[in-house]
Amino acid sequence: MAKVRAELQAKGTKSAKRKLKARARREARHATHINHRIAKTVVADAERTGRGIVSLARTVPAGTASVAGCAGLLARPITSPP
Repeated sequence: MAKVRAELQAKGTKSAKRKLKARARREARHATHINHRIAKTVVADAERTGRGIVSLARTVPAGTASVAGCAGLLARPITSPP
């Protein structure tokens, strides 16, 4: 994949740029999918063991959650699956 990207970048034609944009969209969709699968596994593990993440919807009024405020919402540290 990296080789194809490098070849398209080196070519620099209008068509190559279109293909690079399409490849970037495809890679972004793939990354989103992988991140979703990881998050889903973490949440399932937390629910199964009764540990981990506390729902933001139940603890913080809508629109007030921030990244800094989320740090205190972990009930217990999440460990890696066995």
